Amino acid sequence: NIEKLNKYKFLTAKCMQYDRLFNVSKKVFFPQPKVNSCVIRFLPKREKINWKKINNFIDIIFNNRRKKLSSKLNDKKYYKIKALLENRIDQIKLNDLLKIYNLF
Repeated sequence: NIEKLNKYKFLTAKCMQYDRLFNVSKKVFFPQPKVNSCVIRFLPKREKINWKKINNFIDIIFNNRRKKLSSKLNDKKYYKIKALLENRIDQIKLNDLLKIYNLF
């Protein structure tokens, strides 16, 4: 079962490094939640980010989630990852989405 992707997970993976620092007990909250919590540290990556390219990619990929990626990205430069593009966004892993972005 593949974790469902969204644009925020993609942006976080592309632009930030993150570490899980420690877990937080349910008992320290009132009212007590039904889920476990943890503290996460986010650090920006040092690479320069092309926000226009990222926003364009997000608009293309995450609109019409039921369409296959091949119908959205039909340029010849994607021939190396043609098999990946035969999936919908909900069927691919985050690392595969990052590969597609790097060719975008």
